[in-house]
Amino acid sequence: VIEGSTFTARDDVQSPCATATDGYDMVYRLDVTGRSRVRLWLESSDLATHAALYLTRSCAAGQANAAIQCRGNANGAANAIDQTLERGQYFVVVDSTQARAFGRFRLHSEVQDVAEMERSCRAARPLVSGRTVRGTTSGADHFNSAANCAGGSHSPEHLYRLVLRRRSHVRIALETTTHDGSLHVRSDCLGASTEVACNDDAGDTRHSLIEQDLDAGTYTVFVDGYSNGNAGAYELTATVSNP
Repeated sequence: VIEGSTFTARDDVQSPCATATDGYDMVYRLDVTGRSRVRLWLESSDLATHAALYLTRSCAAGQANAAIQCRGNANGAANAIDQTLERGQYFVVVDSTQARAFGRFRLHSEVQDVAEMERSCRAARPLVSGRTVRGTTSGADHFNSAANCAGGSHSPEHLYRLVLRRRSHVRIALETTTHDGSLHVRSDCLGASTEVACNDDAGDTRHSLIEQDLDAGTYTVFVDGYSNGNAGAYELTATVSNP
């Protein structure tokens, strides 16, 4: 975590999602030593909702294809920049979306080796419609999932693969015995931004349910837990039918 402020900063960088003029900014270098998942977000007191966060390969104006992602409101982990980056040098710009807005901020960063995550994605077991699978989640949270429900679902996870040959109605039901479980589904195993559904409690803390129509494709189903440290035995059943 970096504690910083833009009180003495200048408007040196034109961030795509920040104000065009008088947006005071601070620039930090990010060295990625191997292919990694990178998450960046702000906690700001003075800038509040006027804080922007910009990830780029170069701060030079007019540099083609330099911009990677820019968020006009990057306050809180739920609004984090979340990207898989190759080895190299990058720059993180804390900027403002309103002219002459300045103040203090805290810049959070998380860098995860993608190799372990890719192994988990490849090892995901296939789900068969109507068949119940049983397991136990334990160990580390390899994905630091940042799901859009269940307090982010930062608990140990098990992964399953669901292949849909055509657009289908999908019902995925999770039951846990000792802990508060959660379910979330992605269209890209590694991409948190590709989440298509998330559910924590369906009636009570021991049940989670996702039920919706999904297009043809391959999805990753995460059996996870509420917030941190929720793990244990579970039963999972997926049912696929015509929409």
